[in-house]
Amino acid sequence: MHAVNGVSFHVDEGELLAVVGESGSGKSVAMMSLLRLLPMPPAQIASGEVIFQNRDLVTLDASELRQVRGARIGFVFQDPMTSLNPVFTIGYQIMEPLRKHLGMSKKQARKRAAELLDLVGIPKPADRLDDFPHQFSGGMRQRVVIATALACDPKVLIADEPTTALDVTVQAQILELVRELRQKLGMAIIWITHDLGVAAGIADRIMVMYAGQIVEHARVQDLFENPRHPYTRALLDSLPGRHTRDERLRSIGGQPPLMMAEPSFCPFSARCRHAFDRCLAENPPLERVAEGHDVACWLEKLPEGEARRDH
Repeated sequence: MHAVNGVSFHVDEGELLAVVGESGSGKSVAMMSLLRLLPMPPAQIASGEVIFQNRDLVTLDASELRQVRGARIGFVFQDPMTSLNPVFTIGYQIMEPLRKHLGMSKKQARKRAAELLDLVGIPKPADRLDDFPHQFSGGMRQRVVIATALACDPKVLIADEPTTALDVTVQAQILELVRELRQKLGMAIIWITHDLGVAAGIADRIMVMYAGQIVEHARVQDLFENPRHPYTRALLDSLPGRHTRDERLRSIGGQPPLMMAEPSFCPFSARCRHAFDRCLAENPPLERVAEGHDVACWLEKLPEGEARRDH
């Protein structure tokens, strides 16, 4: 299974990059690969490099990588209900990275853990350290997961759809918390989501993935005002609120390709009404079409007036 192919991007200090795409597009696999969080085997990073603070994370041994995970790059996993160990207290789980990475004593770590709970908006934080995960609501658990990821003041925070399992009110609270923490701490954030509305509200740049590769990459305003890839346009067209009351919501017909082989054609071609012969014969590279705007689509190179096969 060629889950991720030719993905290349950067994120700057203090910047928030949103990674969007439907389920199975390779978002989580790509970002978990950065810290080699996928079990190997069966997973394999066939080629490429991950440069962080002038070091290639792909070449680090297990001991060196443990010094990066949690300490300099934090990771918030997708489901707050399963991210926390049910048999350990909240305090123990926040204190663990503080003691392992920063060498704090138990007393120092406990004080810092209470400060972190306060930072993410949990009332009476010192009193909640001895509580277990089941004593917290879903939103509170997600705040605890974020507090744990922030424990060692990481330079980069990777958040994998952290608001998916939460109701709309709690989701809004978590998003506001992320905005505040970003301003206070100045860290870079990679936010994985399938919700374009969330991405529009918090991101500086958006990277759209489909079938394991990047199909469009642009600043938020550019992407929403001038989407260039048919898949991005189809995603935006499927959003509620972009149509009149009498119009039906537009879905994207068909299915994503099976990635058993590295694609030798545009992976979106079978679902794209603008596809033409070249789309079926060659996979387009990601190329610059305007300042800060990259697109992988042969339509951008099609001479004006040349026939297309609409279907």
